[in-house]
Amino acid sequence: MGRWAQDGAGVLAAGTDKERTISSEDAVCCICLSKFSNDEDLRELPCAHVFHMECVDKWLEINALCPLCKAEIGGSASVPKTESQNDDNRVRDDVESQR
Repeated sequence: MGRWAQDGAGVLAAGTDKERTISSEDAVCCICLSKFSNDEDLRELPCAHVFHMECVDKWLEINALCPLCKAEIGGSASVPKTESQNDDNRVRDDVESQR
């Protein structure tokens, strides 16, 4: 979450050791093109780009790259698989092993 001023600039992770200021031009989710506002859940990727959590989680289900810089996102930075996705993978693995 962050705090946002009238001019669009904001502070990410306010009050934590990861607090940082971002400019008004960076205070827009490039996926949905909406400005960030107070009390929204945001996610910062390892490349330091920030997006609405809901937007980037959907993006990362399909793409393993940052929407802005195309840096590879892997491991714990990507959205965790749901139990049904894990089941699908197990079924695929079982089918492959029977061939």
